[in-house]
Amino acid sequence: MRRKRLRKVQLDWENVSRSVQELMGAHVLSASRGQDVIFHGAGREDVDARMLGNGRPFVLEIKSPHRREVDLQELEQAINSSQEKIAVSHLAFVDHETVVKVKNTLLDKVYRLKVIYEHPIREDKLKEALKRLEGDIEQTTPQRVVHRRADLKRHKKVYSAELEGDEMIIRCEGGLYVKELISGDNDRTTPNLSGLLGVNAKVEELDVLEVGGGL
Repeated sequence: MRRKRLRKVQLDWENVSRSVQELMGAHVLSASRGQDVIFHGAGREDVDARMLGNGRPFVLEIKSPHRREVDLQELEQAINSSQEKIAVSHLAFVDHETVVKVKNTLLDKVYRLKVIYEHPIREDKLKEALKRLEGDIEQTTPQRVVHRRADLKRHKKVYSAELEGDEMIIRCEGGLYVKELISGDNDRTTPNLSGLLGVNAKVEELDVLEVGGGL
């Protein structure tokens, strides 16, 4: 059993101090008697973002397993009953091609954001600015991650940006840095909400509501 796919993972990142890999790893290594595990997720989020909805596809790769026959239903129950920070479902065995597919497929996403502003903003002005965010977005790798990722220019799409109460719902192409869509990151993302409003804005809370199909 070289690799095991846990089809969906749901995360609640409130007060999480360990990674998803660590939270699941002990149970998987105990069941398989493996040496180590590697987590391959479909996309990635900041540690302060919660993964809600139906979760995201991922593969958990087991290094040097000594037991290849594992009851996946029992493993799922063990992971889900041990703590409240993650939940997994639809476990299945997969091959190497699935690992490659999960790592390389960009899935559309739906985000819910709570944004704070330097100055109060009228609702009509905010709705107008959100409408102007829809369409093509040009992003240079954010300053906060450029030390570990290539400094590239990317072109992504925002399919819709709407206000629901005090929160925003952003539907966008996978790979878009949504925090920088709001802050502008010193105009490394254009257009951006701060620039359209003429007021500094930043994301205070971020939830992923949906990771699109394709796997």
